[in-house]
Amino acid sequence: MTPPQWASDAEISVTPASPDDTTAALAVRAALLTASGQFAEAVKVAEAALGSAYATAPGLAASVHLTLAEIAGTTGDPVGSAEHLGLARELAAATGDPATETAAVLSLARLAYLDSDNDLAESHYDSAERLIEATGDLRSRTVALHGRAAVAISRGRPGEALQALDRVLAALGDNATPVELVATYQVQGGAWDALGEFARADERYAAATEVATEAGLWHVVLGVAWWQAEGLMRWAASTVDEYRRELCLRALDLALPAALAAEAARRYFPHGPLRERWVALASAPAIRAAFLAMRGLGDVELVSAYIDHLAATVSLQPVDLRLPREDLLSLPIPTADSVDGFTLPPRVRIDPATPSALDSWIDEAQRRYGFPVRADTAVASW
Repeated sequence: MTPPQWASDAEISVTPASPDDTTAALAVRAALLTASGQFAEAVKVAEAALGSAYATAPGLAASVHLTLAEIAGTTGDPVGSAEHLGLARELAAATGDPATETAAVLSLARLAYLDSDNDLAESHYDSAERLIEATGDLRSRTVALHGRAAVAISRGRPGEALQALDRVLAALGDNATPVELVATYQVQGGAWDALGEFARADERYAAATEVATEAGLWHVVLGVAWWQAEGLMRWAASTVDEYRRELCLRALDLALPAALAAEAARRYFPHGPLRERWVALASAPAIRAAFLAMRGLGDVELVSAYIDHLAATVSLQPVDLRLPREDLLSLPIPTADSVDGFTLPPRVRIDPATPSALDSWIDEAQRRYGFPVRADTAVASW
């Protein structure tokens, strides 16, 4: 089967029209890398863009801070994200850039919502909407409406949220981007879930997955997978007998490959806190959903095999054993196949010669997400 084609597989380059446009080209490339999930490269390019902006084009600094805020937030650093958003807001206000100021305030509202501070979120949405009244920007208006819908669900008003999201889709029409569609479908799923309409919620999550897959956004597909899996487990909790088992199997089919792939994606990040934050943010909820599904199925053998797998996550065998001592002390040099410079960890089995209950799931994760999860070699579990 042909591996999936992800946006992150493509090289993203932006060529400035003139030397004076170098900062803008860096800023655009950083934003595109971020959108495609290439966060490690995006950080480097964005930091270069920010330095260039402060030196030669201060009017662009606010937008670069927005990109750095998105990277920080997406990779599990809400404090860093808030700091960049605060700077973006102040710089945009000082330089007369209402569009960037509005985007910063909307992002601050989302951070507050994610931190369960609905009052602060709504306060930020109020501020954003005052700015939107001045600019008349349709997309910013739909972002605010979408955000208020999410807040409405958390306040126990899912019906109100669904009405707001219908207005979002109507306003965007055929101009909706894949990211906008995925975000809207996910929140629609959350609203239907809150109403106990689990089948309708599941359909919305499936629609979000389809859009993200077609757009090549593998990091988004991972996130939707565990979200949908948790919805299926809530659905399963409301049913009995064989249908409950079917729902648990579907949840496992979503969550376990996502968890395996999310953890394996560490090889495509350089060493450092960004990698560990992203892996934890992406894998922890999927691992939780996978264990919930295994418990629902009563699959003790798979639980045991997965625990052995999680206990042997990192390979300590460097790719090049001839590395100089100073390089060994700072961790191995990256290779063409792996940013982190380590080989894939082996599979873990009670008997290395006999495939475990997890082996077929590792194979499925590799097929579904298009990159290796574990080596073909195996070692004995302890």
